[in-house]
Amino acid sequence: MRVRTEATELGAAILAVSRALRLSPDQARRLLAVDRVLPAQLDAAGADALVGALQRAGAVAEAVDAPLTHLRCVGHPSLTADLQCEGCGTACCALCVEPDGRAQCRRCAHAATKQRSWRRLRLVPLTLLLITVLAYAYDQTRTRERKVRWDRPLRVALVPVATRALDVGVEAAWREGAVALEAWFSEQGKHWQLPLAGPVDLEVRPSVVVSALPDPRRVEQAEGAVAQAYAAFTMRRELKSFAPASGAFDVVLVVALDAVAEDSATWVEGVAQTQGDVGMIRGSDRDAALSLELIAAAHEILHTVGAADAYDEAGHALLPQGLAEQTEPLLPQRYAEVMAGEIPEAPGRGRQPRDLSEVRIGEVTARAIRWLTP
Repeated sequence: MRVRTEATELGAAILAVSRALRLSPDQARRLLAVDRVLPAQLDAAGADALVGALQRAGAVAEAVDAPLTHLRCVGHPSLTADLQCEGCGTACCALCVEPDGRAQCRRCAHAATKQRSWRRLRLVPLTLLLITVLAYAYDQTRTRERKVRWDRPLRVALVPVATRALDVGVEAAWREGAVALEAWFSEQGKHWQLPLAGPVDLEVRPSVVVSALPDPRRVEQAEGAVAQAYAAFTMRRELKSFAPASGAFDVVLVVALDAVAEDSATWVEGVAQTQGDVGMIRGSDRDAALSLELIAAAHEILHTVGAADAYDEAGHALLPQGLAEQTEPLLPQRYAEVMAGEIPEAPGRGRQPRDLSEVRIGEVTARAIRWLTP
């Protein structure tokens, strides 16, 4: 004989079922949480005693006839098995039913819990990586927003790096060049009616002698997105290692100077983290003229505050974003737009500017760096 009850949460009823079926109070509570026939085979006296106890506790209960069974739940031996585990077919009872309604024996339930735990453990590194990436992106966004408010000068550290000691004349040329570059930024800001008189504050740091210069080509040569991302990360870390310990600068521009013969042709190239805080230009450790180097420095500094390249794959100025002046006729131009790097004379043709005096910040770049309202 078995006992049918209606759902109840009465403490006395829970205690009665717990004693009669040799269950914990929590297990008894779960059985009494819904209307059901209790999974226990009782003799007539035992069934009547349990019904009486439940009724006295305020529950609705009755004894019902049921076929005699000796099939027991593997996980709860004091209860009869009315169900089968959906995983392995093992006999189980109402206490083996999961919240989603599936019947699972203790072994399968343990395996499922272990699997969920491993899944959570596998997700932890990915979650931490995502949090790190988001935090970095948020920090970079806040840093960039502070830089382009232009309520104070952009503080830039120029750090000469070479594989041999620089000549006194070259070091002096970079100090003078920094002054000229500051004046150029001030002139361009005045043209676009920027309220800040000196938008860029440059400081040439003491030169550093290294065994090998930083090489940004390793980022391009890396195969696959993950390898390129890692190479870019290590490249940024290497450039940041030259930053002054004070942390007083918004941008660190590493000036990597190659050891070349005095009569060698001068060449310059650069790279910078878009909207970031590091950049680099490469040139000669014997060049004291610094005509192209200062143009490259201006170009890379503007990358860090949001300016984009304005030249095509062949190195010619894009139209119209690569124009310093938006006047008719558009071509030929008198000046080079700083993010294009050439003075356009005709579509797909132009000449290299001699020095900063032939370089301007055009309207598209001025809007990108928020000197003009978009």
